Amino acid sequence: MTLFIARTSSAWAFACVLVACLLSIAVGSVVRTVVSDHARFWLVSPVLYIARDDRVVSGGSIAAVATTASLAGGLFALWMVPKVAPERAVFEIQAFLVFAIGGGLGNMVEIVFLGEVTDFFGVHLPNGGVYSAGDVANTVGISLIPLAAFALTDRYALARAATAYLAVDVLGFILPGHVLLVIGATTVALVATPVALLSKLRGRRWGVPGPDAPT
Repeated sequence: MTLFIARTSSAWAFACVLVACLLSIAVGSVVRTVVSDHARFWLVSPVLYIARDDRVVSGGSIAAVATTASLAGGLFALWMVPKVAPERAVFEIQAFLVFAIGGGLGNMVEIVFLGEVTDFFGVHLPNGGVYSAGDVANTVGISLIPLAAFALTDRYALARAATAYLAVDVLGFILPGHVLLVIGATTVALVATPVALLSKLRGRRWGVPGPDAPT
């Protein structure tokens, strides 16, 4: 029964990766159809804007091999998660992998068939940039890492989640043009923290161990 559940969970996860990839490709296609090249306009002034830029990705064969290897490693991890991760954390871990891998695959498909990636979603903040649909999906996945860390519900869950959140924020500030990581991780934290606290309080009320209770 456990093996069947693991296989089913993996199958759904791979299907979700395909959906995320196809959605990324579809959004890029819509942008190329609707938004003229180098067009710019505000979505939420003065922070979010649309700015189409068909970016030619360079880096040669080494970058291609590295990207392929990282995506293959992610797919292998996605397959292994239901088999090795605690059942209570499988969904959260798979969620961050699904978005990260799906976005990466979407970008790769555009590069292979078009020779470029269509960036269009701009963030007008320090260290901001313009991102493709695949970039946005990938960022959502990475932003979910703190939530996945917290889902490993033991006495160190909160410390692990806080460390993961800080690590994602540091990456967002250090890597050029990656402030979207900070926005994504902070949004997830603001939504997930009250939910986790309410769950913990409810557990105490009914005598159920909270997320940081010893196992």
